[in-house]
Order: sequence, then C-alpha cells, then structure tokens
Amino acid sequence: MPNHDPSDTNPCQCWIPVMATMLILLGLFNAGFALLMGGVATELDSLREQVLSSSSDMKIGKFFSVVSGGLLSVGQYAEGKIVKGIVEDLPPLWWMAVLSWARVLVSLAAFALGWCVVARRPLAFKLLPFWAALSSLLFVVSLFSSFDIIRLVYVETGFLLVLLLGVLDVGLHLVWPGWILLRLRKSGFRFPLRSSS
Repeated sequence: MPNHDPSDTNPCQCWIPVMATMLILLGLFNAGFALLMGGVATELDSLREQVLSSSSDMKIGKFFSVVSGGLLSVGQYAEGKIVKGIVEDLPPLWWMAVLSWARVLVSLAAFALGWCVVARRPLAFKLLPFWAALSSLLFVVSLFSSFDIIRLVYVETGFLLVLLLGVLDVGLHLVWPGWILLRLRKSGFRFPLRSSS
C-alpha cells in the first residue's frame, strides 16, 4: 500500500467528512463537560474556603454542645461538622480545575482540527496523531490522579454513575482517538514520526 495523504484523491473518501463531523461534535460535547467539571471544582473550592473560615463558629457551637452534655445541639456546629467531614474527603481541587482546563483545550483543538479536516488541509491530517496521543495521555493522567474523586462519586451516587462517567471518559479519550489513528493507518497515511524508507 503506498504512503499518501488521506486528503489526496481516492476512490472513496466518505470517512473524512464523517470523522471531521465527529471531531467537531465530540469536541464541543467534551468542552462543555469539562467546563461543567471546572465549575464544580470552583464551587467546591469556594465551599472549602467557607468551611475553613467559619471554624470559629463551629468551635462556639461545639462549646455549647459540650457544656450542655450534648442536649443543646447548635445547628451551626452539627451542620459544620458534617460539611467539614465532606470537605476533608475532597481531593486537591486545584488539580481538578487544571485537568478540566486541559480537557477544554484538547476539546477545542479537536474542534479546530475537525474544521481543518473538512477543508482537507494536509496539516490537519498530520496533527491528528499528536492530538490522539495528547488525548490519551490526558486520560491516563486524569485516571491516576482522580481516584479520590471516583471514590467520592461512588460513595455519594453509587456504581451506575461511576460506570457512566468511566465509559464516557474511555470513549472520548481512548476509543475515539484510537479509531482515528486506525482509520488514518488504513488510508495509507504516513505518520510524521516514522522514518520514510
């Protein structure tokens, strides 16, 4: 099979518009999902700051609870104790926000590459393997750094949501880029890192 650009004239190139459309749509979906996760991380960080700043109110509530032998339960202390326990279980939120912004950038790159593939720009086909590798790397880094988040989601919502999020993440960051690489290889695309011999 000769090495050539997929954008060259072939008898059938019907896979190119399909791939470009999927790049655009999945890029937009993933960017929206990442913005949602970034917003959640920001709100949780704000909650953490509020809990830490109101620790003196919780100490006053604890004082009245101890003095009364537990009969007088001040709401601020009881609620604060529960919230403080939840906040202590949270993973580092700044890292969650960094991963969310990285996901937004990778998604916007997919969106831009999709439009370039529609226009049959040869550079877009050369950049797709790098995008696929970056997307897969982001998945691996996210997976190994978010075990605390996965555990928290599992405890709070159950197995079904964890499974749904896992399937979504694997599909967007491993299966989809893998399919792109496979499709490019089947079309005879010459990968940039290969030696031309």
